Amino acid sequence: MSPISEDELRARLRDVSPSPSVPGYAEVLVERAQARRRRQRWVSGLAVAAAVATVALGALVVGDRIGRDDALPAMPTPTPTFVEPTPTASPTSPPSATGTPSGTSTATSTRSPSATPTSASPSATPTLTSAPAPVRLLHDGRSGWSPADLEVPLCVGEARVFPAPRGTTEMRAIRADFVHGANMSEGLIVFPSAEEAVGYLADVRRIARGCTDESSGDTKVVVDSVDGPWGEGLSVASAQRLTSDGTPRWAGLGVTVFARVGAAVTFGQYGSKAELTEESVASDIAQLRPALDHVAPQLCRYTKAGC
Repeated sequence: MSPISEDELRARLRDVSPSPSVPGYAEVLVERAQARRRRQRWVSGLAVAAAVATVALGALVVGDRIGRDDALPAMPTPTPTFVEPTPTASPTSPPSATGTPSGTSTATSTRSPSATPTSASPSATPTLTSAPAPVRLLHDGRSGWSPADLEVPLCVGEARVFPAPRGTTEMRAIRADFVHGANMSEGLIVFPSAEEAVGYLADVRRIARGCTDESSGDTKVVVDSVDGPWGEGLSVASAQRLTSDGTPRWAGLGVTVFARVGAAVTFGQYGSKAELTEESVASDIAQLRPALDHVAPQLCRYTKAGC
């Protein structure tokens, strides 16, 4: 039954005559109508309040999830987007592993052994390293220089001696001839051991010092040491006596220098028609020294320590 407004109720009651037995009946009816209206307004207000409270609670929850003002909604959005594929791929791999476990493990184990040949490749590197390039003499490949027989002449004239190295593992020499009878040569002698190389230089020194003494008037020999970055250095200068005007002179100078490093001996020679003097010997040694300086560092391979 729809409610009746107060005005409509009063209009209806105007036509009703009051009953003497129930005084104030109209007022009672009006009071009841007003109470019903008040109750309806209170219920409506309560419903509105409940709705407002619900909206406020929702806003509070959303605000709590959003966080601070600087946490923009655009930032969290990509993060779930990238995170979500990870769980999706994760479940996908277990089923595939469950369906074909043997296939997956077999592929993995097959590729592991294939890495073994790759690791074996470094073994090729030591092979290249263990075979160094041949020792290069100072004038190897230079114009005017050619391979020659090994000749280490000591003394001069009839006393000329060529000390022959024995038991060598490598032996070579190069030679160049110049104008006016001058010539130069370089060489390398490698022995099985350092002891044999030391013995060879000891023989050279002994033979040179045993050449005919200048007092006999035939030969003049000067033996000296050559300092440098090597185990032992030696120089031998010799010339033949020339008699002219009754004044003794020694000409036809030949100088040989040696340097030993480990089991190897390198040498240089220079021969000319110059007279043997302290100055000429020093000049020839200085001219030959670059050959020793060039080869000696390469001979570290013939030492126990190696290069």
